[in-house]
Amino acid sequence: MTTENAKAPVRQLRLVVEAEDYEAALTFYRDVLGLPEQEAYEGEGDARVTILGAGRATLELSNPAQVKLIDRVESDGQPSARLRVAFEVDDTAAVTADLMKAGAELIATPRITPWQSLNSRLAAPAGLQVTLFQELEPITDRQTGQTSKNPEPLWAVLNAEEIGLAHHFSPKLHQSPAPFSHLVRHGDTAYTAGIIGQSPDDGRLVGPGIEEQCESMFSNLETLLTDVSLSLAHVLRTTIYLTDYDDFQIINAAYARRFPQPFPARTTLHVAGLPLGARVQIDAVVAAGSRFTSPPTA
Repeated sequence: MTTENAKAPVRQLRLVVEAEDYEAALTFYRDVLGLPEQEAYEGEGDARVTILGAGRATLELSNPAQVKLIDRVESDGQPSARLRVAFEVDDTAAVTADLMKAGAELIATPRITPWQSLNSRLAAPAGLQVTLFQELEPITDRQTGQTSKNPEPLWAVLNAEEIGLAHHFSPKLHQSPAPFSHLVRHGDTAYTAGIIGQSPDDGRLVGPGIEEQCESMFSNLETLLTDVSLSLAHVLRTTIYLTDYDDFQIINAAYARRFPQPFPARTTLHVAGLPLGARVQIDAVVAAGSRFTSPPTA
């Protein structure tokens, strides 16, 4: 329910912050972040205040479950402050780098959220915890559930030289509560988390059979790579974990069908157990630099 068409009794939302180091805070938020100065006053006893414009103001109210979800997606589970200030920017990666150079402490590197925004989190002057977010697709698409099938690749919006790491959490795979990213890129190489044959919808195994688990596992890996404009052709090395070595020939045959030749390097390990009782799991090291492109389709 919204009240957009109703006459709002509140004309402005203003966040009032006490800054012990006033000059440092003013330089950070006005000169580095770029919030325009609207008013400034001085009073008795060296009292000073500056009012900075911050675009459209909104008040976001979240219940504890939502806060935990955002913390898992945005900061790998690191708890947020009770009051967190979020700024929408045009380039999260560039602004994150600028704020770090100005003294902000990085809490979480930029990563694409399941809602198709690029978010980072920092500890900033005046004791504020700050989120920077960049919308990657129109807000109307999110409201109608029409998210992009081919979002802009993570490294197209991140400056890896300045940030160093890039994280991706796919909205098309199961949203596990465990603290991990689906894929992390460093430089020209990306590393996937372990992937099993689970349903993207409810996270359960697709079935007890090795064939169905194996096909689902490879499909989930392809989905993750497609998210960032890559494919199985970019995979450099895989590790296969299996709980029953009698399944090896079935896994091997499925692997040969799904991966294009020449095949990536591979290690196969026999393990005592896997998450959810899965019979097979894969993780991959992937070539992710700009010089690598998906092969043309016929």
